[in-house]
Amino acid sequence: MPEDKFFLRDQFFWQTVKEDLISGGAGDRAIAAFKAEVGLVAGSAQLVYWYSTKGLTSNAIGVHGVGNYLGSIGDLSNVIYGGNRNWNVTKTNYEKASKAVLGETKYGAAAFHTVDFAMGLYTAFKPVGVVEKVAIGGVQLERYRNIPSELLLPGPIIVNDLFSEFLNGSSVLSETKN
Repeated sequence: MPEDKFFLRDQFFWQTVKEDLISGGAGDRAIAAFKAEVGLVAGSAQLVYWYSTKGLTSNAIGVHGVGNYLGSIGDLSNVIYGGNRNWNVTKTNYEKASKAVLGETKYGAAAFHTVDFAMGLYTAFKPVGVVEKVAIGGVQLERYRNIPSELLLPGPIIVNDLFSEFLNGSSVLSETKN
């Protein structure tokens, strides 16, 4: 066995793995890593939306996208290397403002998650005009209608968006309970 894979024969390594599985720490890290990866995709989607559209709402979504993307990188780094990195600069600024005005950071965290949740719903249900065409017996019929923008996306993106909204909704509830 190569020298760089010595841990495969190390009794202490396998004892640590066993204890980690029994204690539930491995499962907790797996869930945290999954949430961080969903956050990376969601933050990236927010940044793409910001880049592709203009306006005040788009700029707010872009600011949240930067925070969510960087925060998810920090969360994933915490899972891999350990530590307590908090790189979500947007959420941190919400907490600082809350501390300055109300004396506690928990209201800022709840406000951040509430705004993120609301912006996610806004972008998902924003009406988009579509044209549907059908030919019947040589006659071309067109129908114009508005549908929620979320329905135009591929299935995996819809699943990611739903999961992101669930995480934000649960974060709002947990922040307000603390």
